[in-house]
Amino acid sequence: MKIFRFACTLIVLPAMLHCQPVPQIVYTYSKWLTAGSVEMFAGIRPNGIAGTAQFRCSITNPSFTPTYYETTPRPYPTDTGLVEISQVLSGLPTDSSYTFAYGVDLSTDSAALFGQMQSSRAGDTLTTPELATLRPLDAGLQKVSVSARCNTHGAPTFISFSWSSGEYYYDGGWTVPVLVTSTKDTVITAEFSGLVPAVKYYIQAFGMNAADSAVAAHGEYDSIMTMPDSNAVGVVTPLTVLASSGIAWTGLNFGLHTYATDCIDVMLGEFELPPVAPGFDVRFANIHPAYAACNGLGTYADLRPFVSPAQADTYRVRITADPDQYPMIFFWPPLDSSYTGAVTLRAGTDTINMKTSQSYILSDPDVSAVTIIARLPVPRHFEPDILIGRTDYFDSAVVQLHATVNPNGLTTTVWFEWGPTTSYGSQSSAQFIDPRYGVAPVAAHVSKLASGTLYHFRIVSQNSHGTWTSADGLFSIASPLSVPTTKRPLPDHLALLQNYPNPFNPSTEITYTLPARTRVTLRVYDILGKEVALLADGLQEAGYKRVSFSAVNLPSGVYIYVLNAGTFREVRKMLILK
Repeated sequence: MKIFRFACTLIVLPAMLHCQPVPQIVYTYSKWLTAGSVEMFAGIRPNGIAGTAQFRCSITNPSFTPTYYETTPRPYPTDTGLVEISQVLSGLPTDSSYTFAYGVDLSTDSAALFGQMQSSRAGDTLTTPELATLRPLDAGLQKVSVSARCNTHGAPTFISFSWSSGEYYYDGGWTVPVLVTSTKDTVITAEFSGLVPAVKYYIQAFGMNAADSAVAAHGEYDSIMTMPDSNAVGVVTPLTVLASSGIAWTGLNFGLHTYATDCIDVMLGEFELPPVAPGFDVRFANIHPAYAACNGLGTYADLRPFVSPAQADTYRVRITADPDQYPMIFFWPPLDSSYTGAVTLRAGTDTINMKTSQSYILSDPDVSAVTIIARLPVPRHFEPDILIGRTDYFDSAVVQLHATVNPNGLTTTVWFEWGPTTSYGSQSSAQFIDPRYGVAPVAAHVSKLASGTLYHFRIVSQNSHGTWTSADGLFSIASPLSVPTTKRPLPDHLALLQNYPNPFNPSTEITYTLPARTRVTLRVYDILGKEVALLADGLQEAGYKRVSFSAVNLPSGVYIYVLNAGTFREVRKMLILK
């Protein structure tokens, strides 16, 4: 018997550069008429916009040779309310067994929309449920109430909800399925608990025919953010391992969090990893046998529950590497402000004080695990660092605002707000900052400004611990040479920040802070310790410093840059990819 898989792609392409409403696709479902003929339905809100509807599908056989099917585009009603449309797709194979997914395309003068996919079994007499995820009802610190509307079309159906960290991710959880037998529209409600405050969750409703799990449907994605908790604190320390081959293992983090558990916490960046592949791999392995079942094969982040400032925590780093990957170097940032007690690293017979050193060279290839013991933590709020940058003037009504943001190890969303008063009133699109790349520049293009008006602006950043705003800044398009500016306070500590972008080709920027007038050197070394660039050497005034580094004449690989300022010394790594 030939086996086919029937699939259709659905993508949403929103209208851009205008505010005109567009049609909405609310739900889809299907009903098989014969073994080779299916009727597909879609509920849409035209919002008064004329256009056409068309169902598109494809069949893929085991040799992955696709066959495409589609109905003839037809105009749909331009009502302002919800309308249901349907079309019949005939001529499908009748001598094959396959499952399929389908959807509807809406084409208008201003936008093209593609609805969500549903699945069914070829020739089945069962009807897929009609399902629509409704707006989330309520959100608290750690819980969200959700609802969905379901019409089973006479077939008993199990309804459940999922939450995840993003659309098309399945890294969250599910509610217990509820059996719906009513033939009328039924609203189902459920509650997710045990969530993390100030996190955006994606919600979706799922329906599955009680007689056949292949006959299924899902509602559209919706999202909601839990309430922030200003009391949430923690300590997160990034760890980087650099092999002798030049491979850098980044994205390792250990520490504490108010809402962490002893198992995997997806919303805090902990994800269960697949089995170790041959080559080079570094991951955290939970050393507590009681929690082995819920931590799987390890994670790249190991966050423990914060209980008290007197606690001590032990982390185990497991290394999989060929002998030629040794020696390897471990790097970490200064830990004096994160722990009042000792922080030690143990590898074989070596014991390293991680507070007096920021690196360790592991030379013994027989050592495949490293243990870190951290005592007496000093938890803090996870607040991003925001530095207001320059303002670029393009013409009499357009400026571009700049800032630099250090997410401090957490996924962060940033946007600008501006207006003629400190109430602001206008807002830019949100920009996502990946914490793996450290310091990131952000910018907003602001137009339609009034000549001669003094504008206030600020940068707003948001992560899983709350929302923060920068100091107020000022700009005016009347005379760029006489623009009032907000005097930025001097930094209160020495720091070398992660370069951005990283990895890079061919150039990147390195930022550091000086709280006082200091003699500074900033050097770049290759993995063998050879100096390849001197970026700064001399007496510098206090402030926020930024230098450019060009790697046009350097090969790909890992490089180390070192800042010396008085008795202060900090080391970071960067990666050139060509």
